[in-house]
Amino acid sequence: MIKVLHVWDQGINYLLMDYMDRFYGTRSRMVASVEWDPFGMTPPEWKRDYRGHSKIRLVWDVFREALHADVIHVHSLDKVVPLLSLLGCRVVLHYHGSDIRGRWMERKQYWECADRILVSTRNLLEGAPKHAKYQPNPIDVDRFKPDPDLSLHRAALHFNYGAVDLATQIADDHDLRLVVMEKGVPYAELPRILQRYMHYVDVKRDAAGRLLNSKPGDTGSLMGLQALASGCTVLTLHGERVGLPDEHHPMQVAQDIVSVYEELMK
Repeated sequence: MIKVLHVWDQGINYLLMDYMDRFYGTRSRMVASVEWDPFGMTPPEWKRDYRGHSKIRLVWDVFREALHADVIHVHSLDKVVPLLSLLGCRVVLHYHGSDIRGRWMERKQYWECADRILVSTRNLLEGAPKHAKYQPNPIDVDRFKPDPDLSLHRAALHFNYGAVDLATQIADDHDLRLVVMEKGVPYAELPRILQRYMHYVDVKRDAAGRLLNSKPGDTGSLMGLQALASGCTVLTLHGERVGLPDEHHPMQVAQDIVSVYEELMK
C-alpha cells in the first residue's frame, strides 16, 4: 500500500484520491486550502483555512504530513519541493496551467528538485525539461454525464474566460445563439447547467490575454472536457468534438499516476 500526500488543491485532487484509494489500494491524505478552492470542488473536510496566517503554518502542515507518506504529490506549489527533497521525500510535481506556462526557466530552482514532473495539458510542455510528462486531467464521469430526461437548449453555452469575441464568432459560424455565463459557478451546479445545452463553445484566454488551447489537437479546457462528458458537442476554433476521450476517465488517470508512484518506490 502506497501512502500518498497531495499538497495544495487544483480541484482534481479529491477525485484522484478517491479513485486511487478505492481501486488501486493507495492511502491518500491532502493538505489543501479553502482559498484555492473557491468553487467547492473538494469536500470541506479536506480543506484548511490558512487565510490570515503565516505561510509557516502551511509549510509546517506539509512537512508534518510528509513524514508519514511514501510519495508527496505537489500540485502547483513548487516552492515546497526543494525542502521536501532535502528531507529525502519522493516528490511528484504536477503543474496545471498558469503556474508554469511560459515560466519554466523562472521556476527551474523548484522543479529541478522533483523526482517526476507532470503537466495537465500538452501545451504546457513547451519549454519543459525532457523528462516532464503530459498527464491528462481526470473528469468526474459520475457527476458530469448526459441526462436523457432533460430538454436541451439548442443555443451554445460559453463561460466567459476573456474570449467572448471569439466565442461569438464560432457560434455565428454554426448559426447558433450564444449564451454567455460568467465564471465562478459553484462546482455542484455545473453538471446541471452543462446537461441542458447541446453545444459548448470552448475558447479561453488567460489573465495575460494569451489564447489557450489554440492549436489543432490541443486538449481543451477543463470546462470543455466536462461539457464533453455531459453530452455536449464542443465547438472550438478548429472544429467540433464529441465524447470524452478515454484518457480523461478517472480510472485511467488514476492507473497512470499510480504507475508513476510505483516506479518511484522501486
